[in-house]
Amino acid sequence: MPIATRPCRAALFRRKTKLQHFHARGRQQVEAFKREVNDDPDATNQQRRATREHVAREREQQIAAAQTQLPRVEKIKKAQGKPAESVRLSTTDPEAVMIKMAGGGFRLVLNAQLATDTASQVIVGRTAAATWATGADGRATAGMLRATPREMLVDGGFAKRETTEQLAATTTMHTPV
Repeated sequence: MPIATRPCRAALFRRKTKLQHFHARGRQQVEAFKREVNDDPDATNQQRRATREHVAREREQQIAAAQTQLPRVEKIKKAQGKPAESVRLSTTDPEAVMIKMAGGGFRLVLNAQLATDTASQVIVGRTAAATWATGADGRATAGMLRATPREMLVDGGFAKRETTEQLAATTTMHTPV
């Protein structure tokens, strides 16, 4: 019985010509590295320092952007009756929020909605990414449209009592039961 020492993927298997090509490229890279070391022995260290500095600066900017989102998300959590201490923000994608998905798990998402005209399929309304920190789509319906249409065809996530009542006077909503 063969024993795998590391995971194998079919995409890593190469034919003779590709192996020769990769081997030649590898030799060229080794030669280039040797020339670089001979020309300037500290070049690699300088490059590493510059890369680390760039990564650190980028990380600091992302965390600062997350902090600007904090008051907005705290307000949403407070409206949901949750303590402000429960707020967690992504340090890599500050506008994303953690939402409970239909299967019960949680995912980091940007929740945006589009409204399209059913006849022409032209986008007539939209919400900005992560405008609400909930997986329920129904809260976004009324706010996304600049001009309320006479008829709307929406998916099941939008069929919420508060949304339907809010739009009932001006709009006929066609939704699944």
